[in-house]
Order: sequence, then structure tokens, then C-alpha cells
Amino acid sequence: LWLVVEGATRPGACFAWRRALANETGRDLRMMLVGADADPARIATLLAQTAEHEVDLTDPIATTRRIIPREPAPREGDALRLSAGARSLSLAGLSWQAATRTPPGDDEIEIEILATALNFRDVMWAQGLLPGEALEGGHTGAGLGMECSGRVIRAGAKSGFQPGDLVLCFAAEAFATHATIPAHAAFALPSGLDPVAAAAAPVVFLTADYALTEVARLSKGETVLIHGATGGVGLAAIQIAQGLGARIIATAGSAAKRRYLAALGIEQVFDSRALDFADKVLAATGGRGVDVVLNALSGDAIERGIDCLAPFGRFIELGKRDIFENSLIGMRGLRDNISVNVVDADQLLEHRPAIARQIMTRVADGLAQGELTLPPVTRFGASDIRAAFRLMQRGEHIGKIVVTPPEVALPVTPVQTDLGTRWLVTGGTSGFGLASALWLAARGVRSVVLVSRSGTLDPQAAAEFARLGASVEVRAADVTDRAALAAILAEAGPLDGVLHAAALIEDRLFAELDDTAIARTFGAKVTGAEILDALTRGAGLKHFWLYSSVAARIGNPGQSAYAAANAALEDIARARAAAGLPALAIAWGPIGDTGVLSRETATADQLTAKLGRLMSAHEALDSLGRALPRATPGETLTIGRLDWSRLGDLPVVRGPLFVRQPKRERGGSADLDLAGMIAAQGIAKAREAVTAILIAEAAAVLRASSADLDPGKPLAEYGFDSLMAMSLKTAVEERLGADVPLAGLSADLTLAALVQAIFRQHEQGSGDETLKIMAAVHLTETNLSEDERDVIESTALKRA
Repeated sequence: LWLVVEGATRPGACFAWRRALANETGRDLRMMLVGADADPARIATLLAQTAEHEVDLTDPIATTRRIIPREPAPREGDALRLSAGARSLSLAGLSWQAATRTPPGDDEIEIEILATALNFRDVMWAQGLLPGEALEGGHTGAGLGMECSGRVIRAGAKSGFQPGDLVLCFAAEAFATHATIPAHAAFALPSGLDPVAAAAAPVVFLTADYALTEVARLSKGETVLIHGATGGVGLAAIQIAQGLGARIIATAGSAAKRRYLAALGIEQVFDSRALDFADKVLAATGGRGVDVVLNALSGDAIERGIDCLAPFGRFIELGKRDIFENSLIGMRGLRDNISVNVVDADQLLEHRPAIARQIMTRVADGLAQGELTLPPVTRFGASDIRAAFRLMQRGEHIGKIVVTPPEVALPVTPVQTDLGTRWLVTGGTSGFGLASALWLAARGVRSVVLVSRSGTLDPQAAAEFARLGASVEVRAADVTDRAALAAILAEAGPLDGVLHAAALIEDRLFAELDDTAIARTFGAKVTGAEILDALTRGAGLKHFWLYSSVAARIGNPGQSAYAAANAALEDIARARAAAGLPALAIAWGPIGDTGVLSRETATADQLTAKLGRLMSAHEALDSLGRALPRATPGETLTIGRLDWSRLGDLPVVRGPLFVRQPKRERGGSADLDLAGMIAAQGIAKAREAVTAILIAEAAAVLRASSADLDPGKPLAEYGFDSLMAMSLKTAVEERLGADVPLAGLSADLTLAALVQAIFRQHEQGSGDETLKIMAAVHLTETNLSEDERDVIESTALKRA
């Protein structure tokens, strides 16, 4: 059941209502937010085709949301770096390894990396498909990762940066928690950009701008053919070309991607996987051809791309495969004053840094002024690094893939969070609000104004503030009373921070809610936050914190209004950050030793049974202190102790929102001991278990429901191609701890036949190599990009 909501001003709150209602009813309830001018045809297409449960179509680009886990922290001062290990097609060697941090020189900076963008060269390098020379001679060299966003933690005297600065960088081995880089390879992050999403910007915009502006010298009125235009470089190139006043023709490798380009206003979009694109381009230009080809294809497509060029046309090669295979092109195609150029952003940084810096300054200005926009990004946490690489390998994404690094403890020389000296805390005379105010005092805040409806403070709490050396003022007010809050703020004088911790919980099922209950819940949370936001916008605050709840994330059954109210706080934080104002929302998990749960022990016991051991206030605030140096404006930190095996029964937790969160089935195990199961339960039960695993993993690869897969039906009928088969093989091998006999895909291969082969191999032992190849790889029968065909072709050769 889809709910289509028009004109929503609090998207997070809308989605929180959906989550709670879906959990309460058990229905497959989904929601799309649309603007008043949304195209009904586009809405219908998305409703029919998307597997997402929450879609925001209020902006030109449809977006959805994901919960991104952060890694546990290693020892203080450690750094972690992604290693490819023994490079292999399975990507099994990818792992985060301890690394040494390097102090910056005078013209260097050390950054704490916030996110790293994944490029196809990283995938090919990790799989051993690129020779070392392919990455030599550039700025970042051989290794994983070349672009990232970060926060400066140490700055050389001549670097021009200060600790705390947010930057975009080109960095060697950028898949890491820390990097020390030359200052000329870093650029100030434009104000208002999400640092994680912005990690996708450096390579794509540097490549596209240099290729079209400096090399091709594309001018107004000319026509450019952009291959693979839904990739990061392609989408950046579209913006650069539009800014230059050029006409754009584009190609993409799937119908969905071609529809996406059409939605961006590209009138002529062709199939990049069919060589007849050249004929269609010539027809679209009246036989003249295009002035520039920005090439991301390989093999025969290169000569067909040259055939598309008009006299004095410029062919710009971005790929590496044909270069390092020393592929030949016919000279006759260059007869009409055609020029061929190769663009490699990594070498540009190394050999012409002044040009690179000029371009990146231009790009940063364009992003800051809204003339350029970031490409869509798909985000992964560090624990899902292989999934990120496999998605890049399959080429199913649009835009860029970014990965947030593992979380580490505060560095040896951390950036201290300057909390200032005077704060106002609502809900601050009792419970977790009081605990937070005392925590602020312990961290150097010397004066605290506590606001609550009662306006009374326990004498023991007052004595504790005095012991900490902080003065305390207590004021009585309802946070929904604008006049009362305005008077308190005027009397309080200059503040460094505001913490809105006031809350009211209504435990009722959605069907039992009435307007009064909703208004009470939203009043304490949302109305109070809106008033504080409005009254302090010109106050020069350093901090504006809003206490949210993990209920907004999960959609607690029976707390739909509370979940939506907390999500609305997060919407307010994002809006403030977009306006350049300080804002941080913190979504807390249940806290057992203070607040309502310390009084209502029955409720606390229920939550413990559902979630596992609850946090203490000390644990919670200690976690906040460690997270603050990494927090970015508008971000929502979720801090809680959650047992995913117990939450797995909730429909929302099983949905796309939590797909990146590693989960365990209740009472289950991540791996199956095949031999042990056969011995204990017999071969029939073992076959059932293995079949269930194959169905689940195949459904995950296809992004389909397990219930829709018939193990006796050929996988090819579900759209399985050879790359999907490789993903299935790797995933199932991780579950079974044994080889899965699959190297390709035949037209009649079924999951049932694969189960039979697994058990046959188990009976005969792993030495029978003939069982490891069930079918040849049929390249001509699969819908693959040229880069993906490289991967499959190499796989077939190595297997042979």
C-alpha cells in the first residue's frame, strides 16, 4: 500500500509515521513525498518500479534513506586503512587494517576522513585486474581510494588550514580513517554541503571540467556525446556542458538509467551497450555528427565513437583498459582533423597542479553558489565495504558510491569541542535533561539556565552544580509558550548553546490517537524546538542541540506520535544546517537509570527483553562526547544499545532502511556448518537449509522477495546475469564456508541444480575441479557495461 503525500514540510516526520504504522499493522506500507508540481507520470513510474519503502520526490532527484552503522573504536590514536590483501575476483581480501599516522609537514595537513568515494579503478585494483603501471605516475598512486572529505586535525604552519576546517581532498589510499596530504590537494568544503555526499565531488568534477573546458574546449552551440552519463563523471559533465551552452546527447546501459537521463531533460539518450548508438547519433545530428565525444566505453565502441565526430571533432578517452591493452584504432577515422586525447585526473594533479587547483576553485564556487550540484550518492558503512565494491562492479547505481570509514577513538591530538561557557537546557531540572546539564558543567560550561514546567531543582542537583564550579538558574515555563521563552532568553543574555531535552511520551497505538494526544506530544518536542529555533537565529550560538529518539529510526509500535515528533526535530536540525546555523540532533536509545524508565520499571523490563541491556546516562553521554568531534552540521547521531536479533521481527527493520545494518536472525547463526548439519539432522534437512540460504541470497542480489523465487525455475528468467552469479557465489560461500560450484550462468541453471552440485561436491571432496564450473560465461547474452565485461572475461580466463 503506497501513501503519496503532497506538500510535506517535515519529511522525516512523515516517514516516522509510516514506520510506526507499518510495524503496528504488519502491512507492506510505503510512502512517497511529492511536490505540488510533481509529474504524475513520473510518480506512477516510480510507484510501479521502485523497491524502496520511502521515496522523497520533493526535489528533482528522488532520494531515499539508509541507516549507516559506525564501526567500533580501536585503541586511542590508532588509524585504520583498507587493504585489498591478496587481490582476487571475490574481493575476499578486503579488510580494515591498522595503519600508522604521519605528522604533517609545514605545507601538509592531517585529516580525519569523513567519507571516501569509490571509483571503478578501486574495484579493478582490488580484483587484480589492473597492472601496477595503470596507477603509477599519478598523484595518488597504486592503492585503494583517491578522493575523500575530511576534517583537519593537524595543520602545518604553511598549509593555510586550521584544525577543525572541513575539506575535500585528493589523497593516496583514501579508504582510511586518517590521511596526511599536501595542502595543495585539499580544498575548503563549500558551505552548506553534506561532507559525506561531497566526498563524491573531487574526481568527477575535476575530470569533467578539465576534459570539456580545457582539453575539448567545448563552446556554446556545439554538441557533445557523453557516454555512461549516469555515472559520477557523466552527471558532472552534463552540468559542465549545460553551463557552457552545449547541446547534449547521452548514452546509458539500462532502460532505468536512460529514463533517469530523460527526466533530467536530456532529449537524445541511447543505449551504450548497443554499437548502433553511432548511427542514432548521426541521425540525431542530421548526419553531421558531434563536436566532442566523452568516452567511457571500450573495444569496438571506441571506433564507433570516433565515427560519430564531425570535422574537427575531439575524442576524449577516460578509460584505462584499451590503453594498457595497447588497443589499435584505425587512422582513417581521424581523417577530418579529428583529435584524440586521454584524460586522467590523477596525473593532472601530479604534473599540472596549478591547473587542477584552478579548476577545483571554479568547481567549489559553483557548488557554493548552487550553479553545480553534487551527484546522487549511495552510501555504505565500513562494515559493508564488500557490498559497496560489488555494487560498483555490477554498475547498478546512479552517480557515485561513498563509504564512511570505521569509527576510531579520539586521536592523540584531538580537536576539542568548544562548548563555550553558558547554556540553556529545556527539560533540564530532572531526568536525562538534568544529567546532560551536569555533563555540560563537567566539561567546562560555567553557567546553566534550566527550564522546565515545574521550575524546581532538587537540592542535591544544585549542590552537584556547585561542586563542578557552575552556577545554575532555574526558570519555570512551558516550552510551547513563546512569550515565556522569549522573556527567559532575553533575561539570560548571550548564550553559547541551547539544548532542547523536553519531552512528553504518549504510548498509544495509531488507531487510538486523537488530536489532543498528538498535539501534546508534538508540543513538547516540536513546538518548543520551533520556538527556540526562531528566537535564537540571530543570537550567535555555537551549539543548538535537539534530543531525538531511536523511536524515530525504528518506528516503535505504540509510539507513532512520539516517533514522528522526534523525526520532526531532525528535520528542524537539517533546515538550520542548510541555513548555515549550528544544529545537531541526537537520537537516543532507551536509558535505564534516569528519566521515565528509572520510574516505570515494568516498561524498562519490557524494553530490556526487546532490545537487550539498556544504556546508563553515563554511557550515553560518554558516547556523545566521543562522537562530537566527528559530528557534522545537520547530522543526526543515533546513540543506543540495540539487539538486532530481537528487533528482526519488525517489518521496518527487515526493510530497505536497515539493509546496511548487519543483522542476525534470532537464535540463528551467520554461517552453516554443512558437515555438522548433515551428521546431526540428516541430508534432507541440510538440503532444505542450503536451499533456503541460496533463495535468500539470490533474492538479495535481485533485490526481490524470497517468496517470489522458485528454486526450480532457471535463474536467467529472473534477469540473472554473470555478475549477479558471481555475487551469489561469493555471498553463499561466506555463509557455507565452502566452495560454491558456479563460475558463470547457463540458460537453464536453477537454484535446485546448484544445491545438488553443492552436495555432490561435498560428497566427492573439493578436489574435483570439474564441479567448479557449471557453465560457460556467455558475454553476448548478458547486459553488461564494457568495464563489467572486462571483469567477467578475466574471470573466465582465470577459471580456464
